[in-house]
Amino acid sequence: MTPMGSLTLSSPWLSLPATKDGTPAQCHSCGSAAAFEQLADQRAFGTALYWRAACEWILGYFQAESPALRLHAISQANLPEHYADAVASVERALALVEVVGQPINELEILHSAAHVRNLTGRHQAALARCQNGLRLARNLEVAASDADWPAILGDTYHDLGRYRDAADYLSNALPIFEDHFMNRAHALCLLKLGYSYQPMADREAAIMRLNESLAIFEELQLSHHAQRVRDTIVSCRNRL
Repeated sequence: MTPMGSLTLSSPWLSLPATKDGTPAQCHSCGSAAAFEQLADQRAFGTALYWRAACEWILGYFQAESPALRLHAISQANLPEHYADAVASVERALALVEVVGQPINELEILHSAAHVRNLTGRHQAALARCQNGLRLARNLEVAASDADWPAILGDTYHDLGRYRDAADYLSNALPIFEDHFMNRAHALCLLKLGYSYQPMADREAAIMRLNESLAIFEELQLSHHAQRVRDTIVSCRNRL
């Protein structure tokens, strides 16, 4: 079992600190964006990642530099004062993998680039990165039907005000999260579906998805998320 407050990632030098709730950050894969959104001290973590990337650049280890830059970008994208740094880091990471010729890594960084663009309010640019990622996945004959791409496309379309498109993509991601027992991602996807149904005036569907989300958050003992869902349900019911 992973010690409380630390989740070791693939590199021995890097561990994931406690979240704002005091629990270990959890993710379904190394460097998951969802994990970084939970970090209590993203500034310190981002600084460590930046210096890691700088060291890789100095030593000429460009293949190792791009993953460090990607993680730095994700951590800083949650800090409004560091939006420009986040975008610069993820775009440098993308340029590096294109030069080195690492298409599989490029696919992962395109996904992170879309996520960072969404967090920093650049939703049209995020959509372009998603479209590039889906094209690359097809060229590489990599299944683009896993949950990551539908989920981030759902986020992007929601932020662009295209709620029906958002609901369609999030609905595609939902059974994948459920089938792979990715409970936190499943709950977040249900929550976002609820958000997408509200502007379409389908509040009964919204409440149903929100209640499903609440049950999972309560089971996971994620009190902050659970309270956020309860507040949303109350607001939604008041508008019926």
